[in-house]
Amino acid sequence: MLKRRRSQLLVSCSWCRTVTCSVETSTYATLAIASPSILAEGAMSGIHYWLCTIRQTASLLTFTTYLLRQHPEVLHRLRQEILAHVGLDATPTYDQVKRMKYFQAILNETLWLFPPVPLNERTALAACAIPTGSGRLYIPAGTQVVYLPLLMQRRRDLWGPDAWDFDPGRWLDGRNEASVKDPMWFVLFNAGPRMTHGFDFLTREAGGN
Repeated sequence: MLKRRRSQLLVSCSWCRTVTCSVETSTYATLAIASPSILAEGAMSGIHYWLCTIRQTASLLTFTTYLLRQHPEVLHRLRQEILAHVGLDATPTYDQVKRMKYFQAILNETLWLFPPVPLNERTALAACAIPTGSGRLYIPAGTQVVYLPLLMQRRRDLWGPDAWDFDPGRWLDGRNEASVKDPMWFVLFNAGPRMTHGFDFLTREAGGN
């Protein structure tokens, strides 16, 4: 995977007079990807994986605890599901956590309302035009585009009048079906070739695995 990503990122750079990424030329992570001599093969991937998930796991657990404290009926239903699948004293296994659909819905709903990365940005490598409600928006090459999942996922005009409510059931009854199937609707971990592949690890950590 690293070899493939390097081949996609290698361009001439006057700043470091070597090869580096065309988007984030000033970051150490970029140089590590472009130059194998900076970090051993695979080490950068592991560091990136660890940095991305440890903070997000802490955020997810914090806000999940906060929301469950505010919604005792959700906590009660979750407890019943845990008792049914795991029992009173056992440590949950990965397979048991995956089978607990209501638990997964709670995690999704928490991440939806309180994304660990509430603001992010990307730089357009080439000029493009994206569709909007009033036509197409032209974005020149090199433009930094900032987006806020914290606000995008709370828009009542897109998700309905209950967009701000904590309702894990929306992930089980089909209301958020589009968000589940299309990563561009649920941009917690971005999408496309630069998507963060840490969601599975994050839910495993939150589930006690």
